[in-house]
Formats: sequence, structure tokens, C-alpha cells
Amino acid sequence: MDDAAIKQQYDAIVARAGLSIPADREATMVDTYKDILKWSRIVRNRPRPASLEPSNAYFLATVTRVVDGEKGA
Repeated sequence: MDDAAIKQQYDAIVARAGLSIPADREATMVDTYKDILKWSRIVRNRPRPASLEPSNAYFLATVTRVVDGEKGA
């Protein structure tokens, strides 16, 4: 995604949230949003074994793994 598209997405999120970002902080906020996008790609793509999941939350793929014939590690 290019910088213009990221800025457009950022503006839409800020508007949807009803936020008013001061002009002197706008560049810092956009840069931070770019970093968050990079981090989210890393975090969302890491495999998580069922043993690392909280007891009150789960990922469907790890719960249905046994149904599909896979054995837990």
C-alpha cells in the first residue's frame, strides 16, 4: 500500500472515530499508523498453538484441528 492510500485509510479511521488530531501531531500519528500496519502483519501471521491461547478465547482453526484428523503438538 502506498503512502497516499495509507493516509486515506488513516483519515477514514480518524473520521469514523470522531477524533480531531492537532495539526502539529498529524505527521507523527500517520507514521505511527504505518508502524501499526507493519506490526499487525507480523502479529497476525504467527502461528499460535492452542496451549498459548487464553482459557476464555480460542481460534477456530486450533479447536477444529482434531476434527480434521490432526493431532495436537
